[in-house]
Amino acid sequence: MRRTSHGDVQRFLCRECGYRFSDPTQVRTAQRNRSLALSSSVTTISTRRICAVQEEAKNLAPETELKTVSGESQKTAKGKQIEFAWYLKKENYSVDTMRTYNGSLRNLIEGGADITNPNSVKEALMKYGEARKHTIIAAYTLFLKMQGLLWNPPLCQVTRQLPFIPTERELDDLIAGCGKKMSAFLQTLKETAMRLGEAA
Repeated sequence: MRRTSHGDVQRFLCRECGYRFSDPTQVRTAQRNRSLALSSSVTTISTRRICAVQEEAKNLAPETELKTVSGESQKTAKGKQIEFAWYLKKENYSVDTMRTYNGSLRNLIEGGADITNPNSVKEALMKYGEARKHTIIAAYTLFLKMQGLLWNPPLCQVTRQLPFIPTERELDDLIAGCGKKMSAFLQTLKETAMRLGEAA
């Protein structure tokens, strides 16, 4: 519920895009009945869905809305994805981690996996490489933790790539291309293998 100057108005959350909005008819009702109690001024809408992606929100009656099992599960999955994003925000995860984990969960949903079924997720993971699979497993494990559930994640081994090691010639070219102070600094690092702080 949202408290406004005209009275309390019910807020909705779109399962498609995560947009928060109020029903205009309820706002007008609240303005007319600002002196009435909450129960008489606000009515819950359970017979229609409102999506605010378009400029004008449209109320869809149940008989005009095509409801399939897969469609309903997709809506539920998108709603759970929004809950997961809010959970990460509450747990104070970094912005980069939130973006990565939300993207991983979105990939599972768009890939046709049922995120409420760990076996379906395991099947969907087969098409990913080891590094990407590791990230998705971490995100999905945290998603299940949010719901108080556990699973046996599939094994994956991420092979770390060797770091880039420049040749002697490349180091000399780098030192020669810098200014006098930086060249002396880099030459000291090269010949003594000191850390930056020690050399400074």
